[in-house]
Amino acid sequence: FTPKPVNKISRPIEYGAIGIDINPTSIGWAYVDYQGNLRDSGTIPLLTGLSKNSNEQQLVNACLELASLAIKYACPVVCEELDFSKKKEQLRE
Repeated sequence: FTPKPVNKISRPIEYGAIGIDINPTSIGWAYVDYQGNLRDSGTIPLLTGLSKNSNEQQLVNACLELASLAIKYACPVVCEELDFSKKKEQLRE
């Protein structure tokens, strides 16, 4: 399939953002304004033990829900990329 072009509708990140926290059983989200004040938050539950197709579908649905929130608040969705490899090695010693 050929995806349709996506129009940018969000404001710059300086106006606020939706931060997400991805966990095995849920995706937590929080909308903060330009001063870092929490304005709204929630979770998107994820089921475990599903077939590959069902798991992919629930991830698509979660992404669509996050996209709806981004449209609602006219802001970007951001996710921190954490690397615990060094910390894990330190704990082994």
